[in-house]
Amino acid sequence: MTEEPKPKVQMITSEQLAERWAVSKDTVRVWRIDGVGPPWVKLTPGPKGAVRYRLSDIEDWERKMELFQQPEQPEKEDDCGKD
Repeated sequence: MTEEPKPKVQMITSEQLAERWAVSKDTVRVWRIDGVGPPWVKLTPGPKGAVRYRLSDIEDWERKMELFQQPEQPEKEDDCGKD
């Protein structure tokens, strides 16, 4: 019996995530340190270890965040001065 090949997991760097979300690399780093954002994987040990994000985790996070977005409410007209 041969084992079926595992599907490749698409991963992106912090820089790619920053570009995707139009924020700085430092913002992504601070969010990671503060525990904000999608799960991440550290590929190598140490303070300068390579960090990656699974694309599927990012997409799940983005869908989750859409639930918190409120549709914009149309502005009410001001009735001041109308009789």
